[in-house]
Amino acid sequence: MAKQIAGKMKIDAADKANGELKRLIGKRIQTVRSRLGRTAKWVAIRMDIDRSTLSQIETGTIHINAVTLFKLAAILRCDIQDFFPTVPDSSSLTERDVELFAQENAQAAVFLKKAFKPKKS
Repeated sequence: MAKQIAGKMKIDAADKANGELKRLIGKRIQTVRSRLGRTAKWVAIRMDIDRSTLSQIETGTIHINAVTLFKLAAILRCDIQDFFPTVPDSSSLTERDVELFAQENAQAAVFLKKAFKPKKS
């Protein structure tokens, strides 16, 4: 029973992290689009998707695959990496880096602390 509860907690934590990452990617897509002065309608037409689908992508309510990300980057004429959070190089990771990263994705920051043991800032 305890293993089942622990397993469910891990799944719940993973779902939460995935949701946070989808929202972050969506927000970044929206930011790039807005910075370029492009409307959601303009992007949706070029993506050959409904405006509501683009809205779901930008709010992180649906999954987005690599092909769609690549197409968005091409349409918006940006690097695909503009849609993702910056992950510092593990050899130079500091506590401050983790704090900054935590502002965007709390679950990923916990992982960074466990995996890389950041240096004191």
